[in-house]
Amino acid sequence: MENSTPFSQFEGTNLLETFLHILNSIPEGVAVIDRDSVVIYANPAYTRILGIPTKKVLGKKLYDIEPEARALEVLKNQKSIHAEYEFVKTLGKHVLLDSSGIFIDGRIVGVVSIFRDISDIINLYQKMEYYRNYALNLEKQYNKNELPLSFKSIIGSEPSFVKALQLAARVAPTEATILLEGESGVGKELVAKSIHAASNRSSKPMVAINCAAIPEPLFESELFGYEEGSFTGAKKSGKKGKFEMANGGTLFLDEVSELTLNMQAKLLRVLQEGQVDRIGSTGPVPVDVRIIAATNNSMVDLIEQGKFRKDLYFRLNVINIKIPSLRERPNDVILLAEEFLKRYNRPTLKFSFEVISAFYKYPWYGNIRELQNVIKHAAIVCEGSEVTLNDLPDYFHNQLLKASDHRQDKKESHLELRRRVASAERDSLIDALKKCNNNRSQAIRLLGISRRTFYKKLKQYQIK
Repeated sequence: MENSTPFSQFEGTNLLETFLHILNSIPEGVAVIDRDSVVIYANPAYTRILGIPTKKVLGKKLYDIEPEARALEVLKNQKSIHAEYEFVKTLGKHVLLDSSGIFIDGRIVGVVSIFRDISDIINLYQKMEYYRNYALNLEKQYNKNELPLSFKSIIGSEPSFVKALQLAARVAPTEATILLEGESGVGKELVAKSIHAASNRSSKPMVAINCAAIPEPLFESELFGYEEGSFTGAKKSGKKGKFEMANGGTLFLDEVSELTLNMQAKLLRVLQEGQVDRIGSTGPVPVDVRIIAATNNSMVDLIEQGKFRKDLYFRLNVINIKIPSLRERPNDVILLAEEFLKRYNRPTLKFSFEVISAFYKYPWYGNIRELQNVIKHAAIVCEGSEVTLNDLPDYFHNQLLKASDHRQDKKESHLELRRRVASAERDSLIDALKKCNNNRSQAIRLLGISRRTFYKKLKQYQIK
């Protein structure tokens, strides 16, 4: 036996043939590219996993077949990849990849990649994600059992959002003035409508007005109305203002922070007196309205800047309800996305693992309105049964990339700050020891820290 050679049991084969037999028997896919990215070997498992006959890839450049393949990164950067997830876009396959450079005399001459098909695992994950969202939806319904009917159509299960809805429902039957705060697109008007529908004024109209869209010269005529012939171009019959139109019901003042100081003063007078003066009228008209105001700006900051009246703010801010942004409601994103698919008549569509992952990472600066637009785009362009990243609009990809870069910059800035703090601490310790001629007790007193902290820092910075 001592004269036997490795693999001698494979009779009639040379060493190369033996290795090929071994590679061809491996259940994982194996592919080898040379320094020019040409595929020079692929085993049968490659065909079984990816569904591509080896004759279609052998002799072809990987750059042309799969330009985003991770093996090309290894070829370029000469750094191995171990147990990393990769989605083969051209084939729609999920794989777990090990990819290492082949070096001869210190030069990279190729890359060998070994991958396992994890599509079943990913599909199982997506099913789990679906049932998780289903469970969250049930939890949402449970959490909102005590909410009035008008609130139950609002989708959301995040505790901060549910808490905001519960507060809105609790004050809906009262006459309290409400200020809704939240970024543009979070659904402030939808919450306002739900409050009105659950109030004692639900049989009367809710009139909404966008304060940012009212030119100052038209402010009084829009809100307070005018009499016949009060100005050039006035209707013969005159016109009711928004306050009179909402009489007995609710007036929703959206983007109230956009009103000028002059307009704010006129609004405050009406809220204080409960009556309006039509332009050209000889007497006031009493009005009974409940005010719900909304803003996407910090009212406190505007008051400090002298851009919003403090007395009007206190009139509007009797009950303050903050509607969280979609970034603060990550688990609601998929719930909302699935609901929008139903609205766009694509209820059978599912989201791929990559899309779900991207949705969690995306910053959603446009909130629910932006999500709705993204899903509408996907519902129109998606031709398969699964929404993929290719079905999402270009601006989504650009914004996702910017967000990723921002997170990386933030991480690097944090690391740089830690390095600077550590350097300053080390210099302070050394300086104190020098000033005290290495007398540690004196150095501790000079630094004003505990003995335990002092010795911990000495050890941390290896100061001897």
